[in-house]
Amino acid sequence: MRYSIINPSFCLLLCAAAPAQDAKDVTDTFYSLSEDGTELRRLFTVPGTSFGAPAVSPDGKTLAFSGWQADLPSNMSRIFIVALDQSSFSELCTGAMPTWSPDGRYLAMSRSEVDPNGVWIAAADGSQFAHVAAGWAGRWSPNGKTIAYTRGSRLTLYDVETAKLRDLFTSSRHPYQSVIRKFAFSPDSQRICFAGRNPDNSLDIAIVGVNDPEAKPKVIAEGAPVYPGFAWHPHGHRICFTMPHPEHGRFQMYEFDPDSDEPPSLVAGQDPEKHNRDPCWTPDGTQLIHVAVE
Repeated sequence: MRYSIINPSFCLLLCAAAPAQDAKDVTDTFYSLSEDGTELRRLFTVPGTSFGAPAVSPDGKTLAFSGWQADLPSNMSRIFIVALDQSSFSELCTGAMPTWSPDGRYLAMSRSEVDPNGVWIAAADGSQFAHVAAGWAGRWSPNGKTIAYTRGSRLTLYDVETAKLRDLFTSSRHPYQSVIRKFAFSPDSQRICFAGRNPDNSLDIAIVGVNDPEAKPKVIAEGAPVYPGFAWHPHGHRICFTMPHPEHGRFQMYEFDPDSDEPPSLVAGQDPEKHNRDPCWTPDGTQLIHVAVE
């Protein structure tokens, strides 16, 4: 399915096969925030569609994301691909939480509307599909060697070359009841930042080394009301995520230095009057793409 674009409003219109939607009904909009927080720019929205889990291609030109449309069942997510200059927009397939291979040729994703369901790999042009494993929330490592995903309460590493699987935490020393979807690899592919669910249902923000034989996580924040999704800056010094602001309750983006003991702080430059979530960095680290609820 292809879509046309109206540049004056940066609004991506669904093709004629879909029912018409009034732009005023749309709430989710993509924004771009400069690295230093000095420039906030509205990108585009999709009428009648809620979306999240954005991922920018390695060449910095294309955005892949999950979308849910009002006229379809709430659990039917589809993956869309849009040029950041708004020159093209297409639907790839049913699925959620896409991440790019380092060469930009493939996407790893989660798919529930197919048999077998689980983690899949697809060519970026939609020409090839391959099932990886029965899991969820597949994330491609920056070095291209690994796809990490959740499998029940486990965090599993899939070796792209050998297809071998390795659990990061064994059941005997798993520190959490589960690992929440949309975790993030460090730029060197040696660490993963994730939200871990405790027995009391609270969440911790933690970082663990993928080659750590003991797999002992460094806890960044305990009992944090985290909205799933982490964005590790390409230079390694910042990790962004979302949680409610303690005073007004709106979702806001926060950040912390993974190698510091300083607590998370608000990301500068975001709109405090909107719910801001699902951050992701452009490959050069100059822009933080995120979703805002208008």
